[in-house]
Amino acid sequence: MFIGRDTRGSGPDLEEAFAEGVASAGGNAVLAGVLPTPAVALLALDLGVVISASHNPPQYNGVKFFDANGRKLSDASEEEIEALLDAEPAEHPGAIDHVSVATDSYLEHIVERFGATCPASGSPSTARTAPTRASLRPHSSSSERR
Repeated sequence: MFIGRDTRGSGPDLEEAFAEGVASAGGNAVLAGVLPTPAVALLALDLGVVISASHNPPQYNGVKFFDANGRKLSDASEEEIEALLDAEPAEHPGAIDHVSVATDSYLEHIVERFGATCPASGSPSTARTAPTRASLRPHSSSSERR
């Protein structure tokens, strides 16, 4: 599961707690840190989640799930995930990994898709090829078993 969050003060703790829950259920969590919601939808591997309350006051926070195609999950799918909250921990916990390339990957995608103009010179910037989703997969050597 690919996990991003907004800049709310509660975000880091919720991100870690969410990842620990995923790992305890036997899943693998890839933490990307602060990212805009569309970045999480774009970069979601199998399942993505953003920890954010969007336009709500800072004291609130929530989660939004995305499928591998970047679409919001149906209410039925979200209810299936909620039912897992009562499940026993998995016999073999999953891994929690942190990635630092998610922001760059998203920005490169934006430049590739829409182009960019350098404010100082007015000349178009050179767009690099955006990394694939596979390049965001963590290396097994960086995994932390929990």
